[in-house]
Amino acid sequence: MGLGVIYGWIKRNRLRLWFLGICLLGFVFLAAYVIFLKPFLCSPTGSEKWAGHSYEYSYPKYYGSEQRGQIIIEKEKPTYGSDSHPKNEQAQSAYEVICGETKITDLAIAFLTYCLVAVGWFAMRSSDENTKRGQRAYLVAGPLFGIPDEALFNSDASRWLMQNRAEKTMFHGPWHMVMYNFGETSAFSTRVVWGLCPIVAFPVGIRVSDLLTRKKYKKWRDTWTRPAFNVENIFSPKHLNHYRHVRVETREETLWCVFFGRVEYRDVFGDAHWSTFSYFISDEHADGIGVSLSKDHGDGECHWENPPQRGGKPA
Repeated sequence: MGLGVIYGWIKRNRLRLWFLGICLLGFVFLAAYVIFLKPFLCSPTGSEKWAGHSYEYSYPKYYGSEQRGQIIIEKEKPTYGSDSHPKNEQAQSAYEVICGETKITDLAIAFLTYCLVAVGWFAMRSSDENTKRGQRAYLVAGPLFGIPDEALFNSDASRWLMQNRAEKTMFHGPWHMVMYNFGETSAFSTRVVWGLCPIVAFPVGIRVSDLLTRKKYKKWRDTWTRPAFNVENIFSPKHLNHYRHVRVETREETLWCVFFGRVEYRDVFGDAHWSTFSYFISDEHADGIGVSLSKDHGDGECHWENPPQRGGKPA
């Protein structure tokens, strides 16, 4: 569970981690340049060379002239080329840039410039992520819905009850799972895993995503999950969709059970997402239990430690 929390945090903050990693890489490169690269490339024979130059000149005096001289000590610059090989101006310029005197202010300016480039990249990627997050699909599975009784459409009051205070007794079978897309664009379902489990056999405090993916719950999955559906369907936004593949014939077989599962889907940007659901079905209503609707959802492909099975065959 701890690794799952860490993995989820990394996925949620991957863009910030990329930005920090790029800045850290620039700092490491500058440090490596000062400590290793520059001494390796810029030492002519292992040490710096200095040279002394003497100059003589005549100095006029009242009674004639006298010879004076001076010696100037300066650092010797590296020579490029020879008479047979003319010196390379580009190589000399590059050498002076790489091997010239490096001040701490120069390094700071170079690092800050590099970070400004990284900030620009981060701003563009962040804008793209925010646009996708605001426009993507959010597909959530609802409980099982039946067919409304015809008698309920005889009056306005009955129709109002159906729309606003519906109860199970207002419907009859067969019962289909519904899906609702709360996003702004269409969703494409890729896999739906579901099952029915008596409330007394449903593990308390365990997320549905763990029940359906972790190896330690394989025996429980093999007992209570139904065959999964790897069928692609498109779900338009802001519209209640009946998913015909998840079907129960009679209401009695669902009473006092937990209707649970996981929906995997992609958005119009091609990114993968998933959500889970768990509803306790009583005589009149289906109530969400656990944290499936609020916390048990995420992004990316689902990695099954052991695929759900039923009757000894992969679902």
